[in-house]
Amino acid sequence: MGREKPIPDPSSALGRLAQELRRGRRSVRKSYDELAENTAFSATTFSRAAAGKLLPRREVARGFGHACGLDIDTIDALWLAARQETRKVSGARRVARAPRTLSVTDMPQLCRALGELRLFHGEPSYAHMRKRAAAAGLKVSTSTLQRIATSEQAPSSRRVVRAYLVGCGLGERTIADWEQAWDRVHRRYRAAREREAQLRELNQREAMVADRPDGRVSSPRAVELLKESGFVQIERYRGFNRPWTVLCAGCGISSRIRLAYLLRHGPDPCTNCVARESAVTTAWKALTQGHSTLPRVRSESLSRARFVGVDQKHGHLTLLLETYDALTRQVIDEEKDWRHWLDNEVGRALRRREHVDVIVASADTH
Repeated sequence: MGREKPIPDPSSALGRLAQELRRGRRSVRKSYDELAENTAFSATTFSRAAAGKLLPRREVARGFGHACGLDIDTIDALWLAARQETRKVSGARRVARAPRTLSVTDMPQLCRALGELRLFHGEPSYAHMRKRAAAAGLKVSTSTLQRIATSEQAPSSRRVVRAYLVGCGLGERTIADWEQAWDRVHRRYRAAREREAQLRELNQREAMVADRPDGRVSSPRAVELLKESGFVQIERYRGFNRPWTVLCAGCGISSRIRLAYLLRHGPDPCTNCVARESAVTTAWKALTQGHSTLPRVRSESLSRARFVGVDQKHGHLTLLLETYDALTRQVIDEEKDWRHWLDNEVGRALRRREHVDVIVASADTH
């Protein structure tokens, strides 16, 4: 082994790395040619790495360390320190510490953090990152790695994140933490994209029924659409997808609706209207089938009338009947006890006082 030139700055991080490499070569008592025999690097490359003038590539320093039997963790630590020092001297961006997963809340922050991770771990070349990933069975292009590192592209999948992190040389535990961070950020990112799509769809739907040049629904137009759906306005219209307090035109009960939902899905059946109609129908059946407290002859007379239906407007309940003979019509019009029983039975079913109007039409027997 010939005499080597002195290291320019032994106290610097680059100088300490060179000293460690030289110490390793002395410990195995080999020349640079002998060290390079079973490696992918040349003797000249190893000689330059130990000169202390220029920072060698990380893989070169590691290969040198393996050839000499040095502790690779020590070589990595010295190389990273030298890399940080070199970037500081050159005025390049320096990362004092690795970014933390908890500080990442959205996709842009994740992209910046991934770029900082590469800087913190020595800024390996994209080709070397790709080779590391390939060795772990992960396929990724150098252009994809470059776009992720420069925040030009977000990772498209968890597998791409793992490939990038393996390429940076991170350990399995750290990679798992960053994969969880990507899962969290990706869920939020996907939710945000879905909200944007829903907003676009909402704007398109409003434009289809809008009466204003800007594609919005005016208040008069909203009231018109509301009436067509069976509701009445009781407070001012605030927006197509804003909650709106309205009255059911049938039973008069208030509810909160959104015009956007109403026009897309149609009006939901009013539960109060359904309950009132059911109460009247059930009471009429009981009345005509002899299940009331009225005389049986009265029930038989009423049963000859045809039940047409129940009408509800502005909170009023109306029983619609049709008769085929004058006697039945006379019983319905003149006898009041069955009406009182009907009101009481409907009120009992609904647990509140109710009055049922009756409209009787005479059927044409010809």
